[in-house]
Amino acid sequence: VKVVLQCNGFQVIDLGVMVQAETIVRTAIDEHVDIVCLSGLITPSLEEMCNVAEAMERAGLRVPLFVGGATTSEEHTRIKIAPLYSGGVYHMKDATENPIMARKLLQPKRVAPFMGERRHEPLSVAALVPLIDWRYFYHAWMVKNGSAEAEELRRDALDLLASYADAGFGVEAVQMFCKARGEDDGIRLFIDASREVMIPTPRQREGEHLSLCDFVDRDDVVGAFAVTINDSFIQTLENLKKEDDDPYKCLLLQTLGDRLAEAAAECLAQELHVAGWGGIRPAVGYPVLPDQHTIFLLDKVLNMAGIGIRLTENGAMYPQSSVAGFYIGHPNAKYFDAR
Repeated sequence: VKVVLQCNGFQVIDLGVMVQAETIVRTAIDEHVDIVCLSGLITPSLEEMCNVAEAMERAGLRVPLFVGGATTSEEHTRIKIAPLYSGGVYHMKDATENPIMARKLLQPKRVAPFMGERRHEPLSVAALVPLIDWRYFYHAWMVKNGSAEAEELRRDALDLLASYADAGFGVEAVQMFCKARGEDDGIRLFIDASREVMIPTPRQREGEHLSLCDFVDRDDVVGAFAVTINDSFIQTLENLKKEDDDPYKCLLLQTLGDRLAEAAAECLAQELHVAGWGGIRPAVGYPVLPDQHTIFLLDKVLNMAGIGIRLTENGAMYPQSSVAGFYIGHPNAKYFDAR
């Protein structure tokens, strides 16, 4: 966390390990820090994080509190730690999320990187592998994260990618930003002077009754994106399917393609964060935008065919290893389940 934050231009005061809550609070006050970060690698750390949160609350601090590490989870953070502190508690699933969230909280003003549509430079596998979320990879294979089986699966996957190092695998991407307006039940996108598209955004039936349109102002900017594996990857995968002599290798490559597409979507989002654009990237078909038919509207906004994505009559994307969605930059925007 220290290295990643420093590489992104943040000054870090590293207090070390096994630090008393009082020391953390006193340093936060004396040094006028903007954020406090806690890392928990062993189970007792979870209780100590609660102690720190309570101590920060008693001291009247209101700076954001970031928690992460092997023993932490989003659920534990939300249920056990967050209620103890009024300044905002955020769970970081890995070190790279810290500078992204820090910029979002400390520099909430949005900067539109460009207007109109742009095809992104192809993204290489080497650049995307570090961004793969292996938890979803293991989930697809129904193996437990951290198990010996999961580690063997990951080694096989990386070895397979290495064996195709000269095949030219990569991910194609296209992005677009345009003027937008949030309405009661959707987001109206003004593609150009003569063309607009209305994106329906379902609202939660319970809880906060949120809809994505709540995070788009009357005079705003919204983006869109699509990513997909390139022709080299597709051709190799199709050849493996035809040969049908190694189904494990074929399934492994297909699952890797899915994860590389998701990693590409995250890579593009991180580039936007660095450029000053915060917010979220809700993808079509995910809980916040569950109607897969929304993809047809997105296809009117973005030239998905230009990067090789075609749609079936049911709204499925081909290649299967594709992700498409929107960029919403409101500082309070968040993911939720609208199903």
